[in-house]
Parts: sequence; C-alpha cells; structure tokens
Amino acid sequence: MMKNMYRNDEALTIRLKMPGTGKTVTSAPIHIGQKGGIDSAVISLKHEELPALAAGKTMTLTVESSEDGDAWTELDSPKLAATGGESNGSGSGEVFMRVPLEAGPWLRLKIVAETSAGDSTAQEAVLAVKV
Repeated sequence: MMKNMYRNDEALTIRLKMPGTGKTVTSAPIHIGQKGGIDSAVISLKHEELPALAAGKTMTLTVESSEDGDAWTELDSPKLAATGGESNGSGSGEVFMRVPLEAGPWLRLKIVAETSAGDSTAQEAVLAVKV
C-alpha cells in the first residue's frame, strides 16, 4: 500500500451532507491560493457508504471552480458517482487527481441526487485539497 504523502489541512477540506432525493446541494467554497495546475496538490473526492441509495439510482459528486467565487463552472474531473445496487445501497467511494489546469483558485463540492434516489441525508461527502 502506498503511503499517503500529502498533508491533510482542515482549511482545504469541505464536508457536506448528501442531498435528499431529486435535490442538488453545493458547499461553501474554499480558496486554494492559485489557479489550477499546482504540481504538488491533489483533489480527494469521497463519500461514505450510502445504505439507503435506491436500486439503480445515482448520486453524483462533482467539483466546481470559479475565478472570483461568484460564477461557477463544473470541472470535467474529478467526478464520483454512486449507484444503488440490486437490493439498494452503495459502498463508499473515493477518487484522487491532480488539481486540473483549468481550475480557478476557488473550488466547491456539488452533489446531485437522482429523483427517487432514497434518503441519504445522514451520510456525508468530503472534498479535500491535499498539498
């Protein structure tokens, strides 16, 4: 197993409750200090186990970026989708990637729950920039 060589910084971490069925939520923004392409920084996007996610329904986590903290654009990646299994529920998930070149200095987490996805509002997702 590879050792995590990145520092965990609470100032660069966002925690957000999963949305109710058919809803979208966005987090407060964090400022990463400069535009994308930071060689030593990675984005970690993860969610807890989602036991109430309905069979075949999806929750999608994305990262949005802004130059000024007002106008937001969804980044092409990272994205993380959880889909309910045959008898409901989804395991936890996590993706890592470098901060994309097109990312502005402001980032926020966006979560979209498909209609009839079930109630996962007790669970949490995390967006963290690790340097």
